[in-house]
This record gives sequence, C-alpha cells and structure tokens, in this order.
Amino acid sequence: MPENKVITQICIVVKNVQQANAHWAKVLGRPEEKIETIFPDGIQHYTHGQAVE
Repeated sequence: MPENKVITQICIVVKNVQQANAHWAKVLGRPEEKIETIFPDGIQHYTHGQAVE
C-alpha cells in the first residue's frame, strides 16, 4: 500500500449549491467553480431509494 495518500474529490451535500460555491470560493481565496448538471433529461437522481428532481 502506498504511503502517500491524496484526496482527489470530496462530496458535500448542500441545500443551495450557488451559495455554498460562493462561500467556499471566498474561504479558499479561489474563483467560484462552474456548476454543472450531470443528470441529462430523462435520468433521475435517487435519494434514500426515492426518485427526486
């Protein structure tokens, strides 16, 4: 097993992605990231086994 571990992605669930994006950009001193929807038309997201919009 390698000794060096690198985090490449962190997922945080938030109610307002635009507000969270602005907050973390300010905290980290970085520009806001582009927000992309990854679920194309016709594909739903599931939370706790239930489809949500």
